[in-house]
Amino acid sequence: MRLETPVLYFHLPTGQTAPLPLSVHVAFHGGWLTQYFPNAHPDVRDAKAGADLPPITVKTVGTLSWDTLFLNSNLGSMPKTTDRVWTAPRSVESDAVTTGAEREQFLFYRGVGHLDAPLRVVRHNENLEIRPAADGGLTIPEIWLVDVLADGSVAFRTVPKAGPGEANASRADFLPQDYSRQNLAALRTALHGSLVANGLFGDEADALLNTWDRSYFQNPGQRLFFIVPQA
Repeated sequence: MRLETPVLYFHLPTGQTAPLPLSVHVAFHGGWLTQYFPNAHPDVRDAKAGADLPPITVKTVGTLSWDTLFLNSNLGSMPKTTDRVWTAPRSVESDAVTTGAEREQFLFYRGVGHLDAPLRVVRHNENLEIRPAADGGLTIPEIWLVDVLADGSVAFRTVPKAGPGEANASRADFLPQDYSRQNLAALRTALHGSLVANGLFGDEADALLNTWDRSYFQNPGQRLFFIVPQA
């Protein structure tokens, strides 16, 4: 499984103007953290230098440490880019982070792991059986089934929550009248409201949805969106 993609924003207290030193440590249980910006200290050796990395297992814990960060500093410069995947998450009223000569509006990292998805989805003829992973013990409270067509039409429905030992069924397909270009705005509104209810600021939720607009909302295909509990 890919870990794709945590982003951390920082908001200084009102009235704080001086650069604020900060250290951040993150861990990925079940995988390696392989990409990140700005520069961090990973716990894996450089494979290009001849060191063999151990196999990834469910017991692997990959970590990253940012030990010399500063918030609200004039140091460094952000990479120049027009790529929407990078410019969209910058559109947040957060305080930029710098380390050395590297600067960004957020901390970014991702990786690859050896673990199961939180949800298990199986198709039986016309229905989808959706249940949490057997060993997860989680309740997934909010789930949306979405289908995007090549012409930009979208159909979606809310799926009942899935809890430990429970399975719910949802129709796998949609009727022709379920598809509409206007449904994309309705889907984004539903997702935005859920993200804010689960702790994001409004501009952070917008940034997340805009970052994945092309991949998830414009790219044809069927997919599930769901909110992962804090646990």
